[in-house]
Amino acid sequence: MRPARWLFMVLALACFASLAPTHAAPKTVEIIDAGTGEEPIDLPQVLTDEEVARIDELQNGLRANGLLSAVSPDDTTAWATLDEDVGFLNVQDGTFQPVDLGVFGPNLLPSAFIGFVPLTWLNDTTLAGIGLDLSAEQASNSLVLLTLDRITGQPGAIPLNPTAIEVFFEPNVLIIAFAPNATRLVVAVIEEQENGEGAEMVRLHVGSPRVSDGLERLVPTAQQRRIDGLNLRQAARQAKLTTLIDQQQADRSILQVTPTTARILSLDLLTGEISELTTLDEASLIFSAVWSKDSANFALSTTGFPDLEARPRFIYDGALLSEQIYKDVTGQLAPADNPYLQNNVVMTFNIATGAQETLRAADGDGTFLFGYDWGTDGQTLLVQGLHPARIAGRRYPIYTFQFAERYDYRFYNTELQELRRLDLPQIFSGISAIGGLSSALMVSPDELIFTALSGENTHPYYYNRVSGELRNLADRAGTYLLQGATNFSRQLIFRQTSYTRPSDVYRIGWDGKDLAQLTWINEEIRSSITNTQHPVSFTLKNGQVRRGTLLLPEGVAFPPKNVPIVVWQEGGPGGSMNNIYQAIVERPYALLPSFGLGVLIVPLSGREGYDGKTLNALADRTNFGSIDIDEQAEISRQIIAKGWTSRGKLGITGCSYGGYFVWQSIIRHPDLYAAANPQCALVDTITEWARGYAILIPYLQGPATPYTANAEYRADSPSYNVNKVRTPVLEFHGEFDFLPVVQNENLFTALSERGIEARFLKFIGAGHGLVGVSGDLPEDVDQRFELYGAQEQIKWFRDRLK
Repeated sequence: MRPARWLFMVLALACFASLAPTHAAPKTVEIIDAGTGEEPIDLPQVLTDEEVARIDELQNGLRANGLLSAVSPDDTTAWATLDEDVGFLNVQDGTFQPVDLGVFGPNLLPSAFIGFVPLTWLNDTTLAGIGLDLSAEQASNSLVLLTLDRITGQPGAIPLNPTAIEVFFEPNVLIIAFAPNATRLVVAVIEEQENGEGAEMVRLHVGSPRVSDGLERLVPTAQQRRIDGLNLRQAARQAKLTTLIDQQQADRSILQVTPTTARILSLDLLTGEISELTTLDEASLIFSAVWSKDSANFALSTTGFPDLEARPRFIYDGALLSEQIYKDVTGQLAPADNPYLQNNVVMTFNIATGAQETLRAADGDGTFLFGYDWGTDGQTLLVQGLHPARIAGRRYPIYTFQFAERYDYRFYNTELQELRRLDLPQIFSGISAIGGLSSALMVSPDELIFTALSGENTHPYYYNRVSGELRNLADRAGTYLLQGATNFSRQLIFRQTSYTRPSDVYRIGWDGKDLAQLTWINEEIRSSITNTQHPVSFTLKNGQVRRGTLLLPEGVAFPPKNVPIVVWQEGGPGGSMNNIYQAIVERPYALLPSFGLGVLIVPLSGREGYDGKTLNALADRTNFGSIDIDEQAEISRQIIAKGWTSRGKLGITGCSYGGYFVWQSIIRHPDLYAAANPQCALVDTITEWARGYAILIPYLQGPATPYTANAEYRADSPSYNVNKVRTPVLEFHGEFDFLPVVQNENLFTALSERGIEARFLKFIGAGHGLVGVSGDLPEDVDQRFELYGAQEQIKWFRDRLK
């Protein structure tokens, strides 16, 4: 009787269980571990050997190229880098004469010749620059001016003044900028703190954290290894020189703030002459430092740093309502109280006469000003004006540089009287001129050549400030990177790259004629790329037009007919979407089309390349989290209606803000995309406001906080809306990403518990993107992560966009 009763109970329970809903066990996070430098681990291979080799070629076949000096006085030659070589490039016929830097011997490190500090032409044939004597025991004789004759190949050395060198290497001296003659420079002498200790400059990044633009490297790795191999005794001295790399590459995305008062000195390493230019107050922010081409005049632009009385705190420690910087980005700080505007000055100094002039932004039209370049005669100063963001629903303009809505160029004489202004709102939008790909070069006393972004394309323009003539010098889509200009023959030297073209060096006349390609170092990989790029435009329901590019695989004619297409968005938010060559998972321009998948790239509201109004639209009122997402959905439906693709063949991907964009897109439009690949994504605006980047979410959301507008913050956060997702998701995230990996893992768990197809790849030791940040990783870990991630990305979209 008992056995029968027991059996009956078992059968009853089994029957009951069969009627209950079933939940598959949650899938687990997949760990992608490359091991350590000493014990690397092979990563899985997902695609065929041939396909893996093709990915490796696309990602790692690029070769360095670019000018590292001005053009010689006779307009023939520049010091340049080409693949693993440095040497003399003839800018007229493209011939290249490599130079073995071993000619300087084992004890001399020619820092300038590697690209860290300026080089100068002493005459038509002799190039000179600062170097470091590794055998020197004393600082006073460790700097030398090295010379190299391009005809004979003979090196030489010019003695420098020991007294000046001693000052140069003082621990409380910070290099502001070398002059074009390579031996005159401006330094800041940081006063000691109250405790008697020396002080170092505080370095700040202007832009929000994002994946690097990743243009091909400029300095050969062999030379970088030589730097890395310095003995410890000289490491500090070499570090003093390499602090200039940001200025040398015209990267103004890094600013320097004085912790105490700082005396600004002009220092001549040849004569030993030292002159005091000015004294900066505590917490002055050095925005730019520009020498005239004859090294006779110098312009220094500074501003005030907010929250002077507050204790410094970590930029990733969330918003603080009481801070000036918070009040500025939310539009609550009046211009009269804004330290950025009120303390913004441009100062010019004549080194020989001691004459000084000052231009104060607060006395002008409310635009932030900084010196950019000098005319070739040293009598005209080019100043860039940053216009503050003006956001709908905000009381005051926003002066935080990262959010500038546009810029202009202003020309001043030596008395700082304005001569003329060039203001093109349709292309001078955002901050692409600060730490971006746009730049400007005064090529004569009256003529300017500048690059500016329109849509995704950064093109060179010629402008004459006297006649007002303006013309575009570009003959193709892509990004042009200014390298320099000849002295008399009116020629521009530049690098050019695009979605389908790795960069090389070119020359063109200022009249836009006689285009010539000077280097062909990336021709092999360029010729192997059979993808095509096609300009496209879309008119939205509100009448606004969005321009972009459709990248198509080999053999697919435009317009395409029902092909798989992946839409992509850049990180940010804000910033530009640049037509450059990339083949990484974060920017799969050349990657996905090489494996049969189209890629659609369209800058939307919140992006540079249109005008300030479009750029600001993302932060207007409650637009964040919806306006650009809905624009992309509208465009996606248009390409489906055109027959270019279909719902089952439309995918979406992006990294950082692009990853956020993917999540919000599949939440707000759950039936539109057939497969998604979010990477390194922001997913919780409430957490980001409270514990993340201090100013980004406050800028986007305005004065409303998570405490006063919780529903809006939740609506803008994928974390609180993951129940709406129905799209298959493949996610990439780094173990040490500043955007918390655990939040993204929680989204993955929630999806898998609901039975949604999902995979989560966690890259061990990686930070934001697939960039390794842990110190014990294999040397090539970035390449290995990208190679593996590319295989997974390709297979994911291939298998689902059918």
